[in-house]
Amino acid sequence: MGLCGRSLWPDMATIASVNTGNSGTLFIDDDGVYIRLYIENRGTQTFANGKAWSVSFSGIGNDGGTFNIGKGYTKIQVGGAYAPGYSQTVTFTMGATGTTGLGGPTSVSANIFRATIPGTPGTPTISEVMPQSMRLTWTIPGNGGAAIDQMLLRRSTDPNFGTYTDHPQGGGVTTAVVSGLTPGVVYYWRVYAHNAVGYSPASGDSNARTLSGFKAWNGTAWKPTILRAWDGSQFKVCILREWDGTQWKVCG
Repeated sequence: MGLCGRSLWPDMATIASVNTGNSGTLFIDDDGVYIRLYIENRGTQTFANGKAWSVSFSGIGNDGGTFNIGKGYTKIQVGGAYAPGYSQTVTFTMGATGTTGLGGPTSVSANIFRATIPGTPGTPTISEVMPQSMRLTWTIPGNGGAAIDQMLLRRSTDPNFGTYTDHPQGGGVTTAVVSGLTPGVVYYWRVYAHNAVGYSPASGDSNARTLSGFKAWNGTAWKPTILRAWDGSQFKVCILREWDGTQWKVCG
């Protein structure tokens, strides 16, 4: 039983077609993931058996084979469902059929688009360094053809990022203050961008040491300690400064 009023390929969109011979058409269809190829014959007396076809994908390779097609209105798929992973040109070719109805050789090409992961974000810059916090600022890279939905800020005390803590941010965010840090510790930072395809490569790394305040002996070692002073209503973090002969500078 036929499907009245419906396409056999409801999710496919024809992105390129070309007539061939007196009653034939080649089609390249695309659903955003898969490419499929079709040959249509509308000739009531035309048929073809064992005729060649081929397809080429830029940077991926070629495929091909032979096809058989009957008389009258007949539309067949040749090849499989191809899933090229990036934007490129696809060329579909039907060889000579020896018929006036289908003709050939005939080719049709289409430029297809596929989104990729975002580009690489710029190396984050560091400012507003405090004993327990610092600000990171970065740039948003090209989105690879799909909207960036997250900027991921990653921190570590290991320059190789063997262990780390992630601070996810919104897709349009370019700066964040990260708190809860330990005084006197060097923190390393990098940024990633994410879209529907996946995460970008890591940005370059940057690092800075939180302000040390002072250190207290815990019986085994000197540990960075936060110095606080009572202002009459609450304890506030104190910043240790030193005189350089001209001005007071924050101690690092």
